Amino acid sequence: MSVDAERSKKETRGAIENRAVIYRYIFEELEEELGRERAVEVMRRAIYKRGVAHGQEKYLAAAQEGDFDAVGELFVGGSAAEGELFSPAVEHADRHGVDLSMKGCPLVDAWKAMGLSDEEVDLMCRIAAAVDEGTFDGAGLRVTFKERLGEPGGHACLLEIRRP
Repeated sequence: MSVDAERSKKETRGAIENRAVIYRYIFEELEEELGRERAVEVMRRAIYKRGVAHGQEKYLAAAQEGDFDAVGELFVGGSAAEGELFSPAVEHADRHGVDLSMKGCPLVDAWKAMGLSDEEVDLMCRIAAAVDEGTFDGAGLRVTFKERLGEPGGHACLLEIRRP
């Protein structure tokens, strides 16, 4: 791998970790102003909106065709740094849906590095997961998290994608 590719991957990881830190600081400020429940609601709603736009741009055509193999390929093929940061995979795809996994997450890594408790990492992960919920809703699909890497004992993010 070239030095430039390695540098690019390192910079991408740093940018994603920085996003995690920003999410946390925004959450802390919102929590102080609005309380925990409202802060979670506002953060999830804003992050979800970004996901909807992304899902319409990236996944809508494949979803409308019912091509879950393509949805999986787009998910894995579009992962940052050639997949090295999130380690995405298609676990199963058929005409009914696709099951996806991510075995790495720079966001979770950053929250742990910040010293957040397992419960706080789980909360931040649940907030950040709104982007995936919005992404697949925006494509006219439904996502169910079977597991999240940031939850206590989580080993991966396991996403079940189906038609609503």
